[in-house]
Order: sequence, then structure tokens, then C-alpha cells
Amino acid sequence: MIKLKISEKETILKKISLGEINFEDLESKFRQERDIVIEALKHDRWALLYAADKFKKDKDIVLRTVKNNGLALELADDTLRGDRNIVLHAVKHCGYALKYASNKLQQDDEIVFEAVKSDGWALPFAADKFKKDRNFVLKAIKFHGYAFQYAFHKFKQDPEFVLEAVKLHGYALQYAEDKLKQDPNFVLKAVKINGYAIKYASEKLKNNRKIALASVKQNGLSLCHLSEEFRQDREITLESVKQNHKAIEFIVDKPDKK
Repeated sequence: MIKLKISEKETILKKISLGEINFEDLESKFRQERDIVIEALKHDRWALLYAADKFKKDKDIVLRTVKNNGLALELADDTLRGDRNIVLHAVKHCGYALKYASNKLQQDDEIVFEAVKSDGWALPFAADKFKKDRNFVLKAIKFHGYAFQYAFHKFKQDPEFVLEAVKLHGYALQYAEDKLKQDPNFVLKAVKINGYAIKYASEKLKNNRKIALASVKQNGLSLCHLSEEFRQDREITLESVKQNHKAIEFIVDKPDKK
């Protein structure tokens, strides 16, 4: 092992701290020095990528890394991807890091909850039991509506569940089965809960006056998702502005008759 002179190491540490040199550009001998790696991590969240391989197995170095860059869990040695404390810190910083956790930890209740809380994109990497758990999926949708797309298919077919999802996040209707998005009675219920849901109704139902009126009464800003014809409609536009004055920006003036 090459031993660096103290003055040489101090010079590199100072240059890193002042941003005068990039860790990745250092000679290999410097990237094997613990003190230098630790200093580099303060300034470059991907420093572990360029560090000597031994640091990818170093529990302290990996923990320091994932606290500021959860995705760097991908760089860690397999043994540390199974370390509960390291993975928990990683997913709290970036839920998507769940992708790189061990299979065992992808089944851990707390870790999966924290991952999905941080990022709805984490749900596909969770064990199937979570995607089939009604209460868990609803919690995920509450945090991030788009998490619904990764739920067990039966939930996307369940009218009661979809309405619960819409209540938490209007755009959740996007991931419901097409049959529900084409059902006028169901869509009417959905827009009465959250007007934004009309964005993902079938084109035919977006042009249903009764449904359009119900959506703007619930949320005036849903006017932006309606057809030009409805954005010119006196009753619909009045109701939208009554509910939210900012909806006025989505009103389309009728062309002058010649």
C-alpha cells in the first residue's frame, strides 16, 4: 500500500474542500485514502463511485453517502444493501433507492413505508404483499397519486377503491380500468369528489355537460381540462369562477358573429 506524505494529503484535502479539484480526477492512490474520501463526500454526493472498491464495503462510508444520496445505495456492496440502518437512511432520502435494497428489506414494513412516503415510484420495488394491501396502497396514493399505477390490478377494477383513491388524489382516476372511466354514473361520482378527475374520463364523458358542470362546481380549475365549447359555455364558466376566481384564465371567448 502506498503511503502518502502528510503534506501531500493535506494539500489534496484543502483543494477538495475549496473545490479546486474533482475527486474523480485524482490519482488512484488518493482515492484509496479514507480521509480524502470522507472530504470528497462532503462536496460530491457521487464520490463513492470513484473511490476504491474497499469503501463500497465500508459501513461508515456507505452510510455517510446514502444519507445525502439515497440512490448511491446502488454502489454499495451487496452485504450493505441488506443492512437495515443503511437502507432505511437511503430510502428516506430517496424512495427509489428501494430498488437496490435486498429482497428481505423490500419486504420490511417500515422501510417500504418510508420509501413510498418519499417517492411513489418506489412501490414497484416493494414486495407484492404491499401492492395487494388495500390500506397500504391508499396511504401510498395519499403521498403520491401516481403510485396507484403499481397497485394490484383488482384495485383498479374496484369502483369503491377508485373513489377512495380519487378522494385522496384527483388524478388517481388515470390508473383506473377503462371500463370505469367510460361509466357515466361512476365518473359523475368521481368528479363530485374531485373535479380534477375529469381529466382522465373518457373523451365522450369529458363532453358530457352534466359531468362537466359537476366537475367545475367541485373545483373551478378543472375547467382547464374541458373542451373549448364548455370553456365558452356561460353556465359552466360562471360556476367555475364562482368556485375559484382563478378559473377565469381558462375561459375562452366566443368568436364574434359576423
